[in-house]
Amino acid sequence: MMVSFAAEPIFSLGFFTVTNSFLDILLVDTVIVGMIFAFNKKNSLIPDVFQNLIEMLVEGFYNLTESVAGGERTPAIFSISLSFFIFILLANWSGLIPGLSSIGFYRNHQLIPFLRAGTSDLNVTLALALVSAFATHIY
Repeated sequence: MMVSFAAEPIFSLGFFTVTNSFLDILLVDTVIVGMIFAFNKKNSLIPDVFQNLIEMLVEGFYNLTESVAGGERTPAIFSISLSFFIFILLANWSGLIPGLSSIGFYRNHQLIPFLRAGTSDLNVTLALALVSAFATHIY
């Protein structure tokens, strides 16, 4: 079995090549946006058990950010750090789904999976580092 460190191209749209890690990141982003819509739709003034759990987790992360950052920068730092945390968590978990890497097509007697964990691609790590560096220097 040959292991590739680079993301494998699936198809091209003109000059833009769509890779299997890019498709996984699109799937993770779709899940995150879907969760946001589902949480906002079920949000009520009298919370149920699930809403209490989510509010408790968010408040815990906010208090942790406030204890580290302190002051007026807490809301900005909190939104960026929690967004990064949720994205990286779901992107890493998507690589652990059983059987996901066995669904694909063969090219040159080698299986090319349709989806590959997005965080296994160096481009995702570089993009997160650049966003983090710019965000910390702006605030």
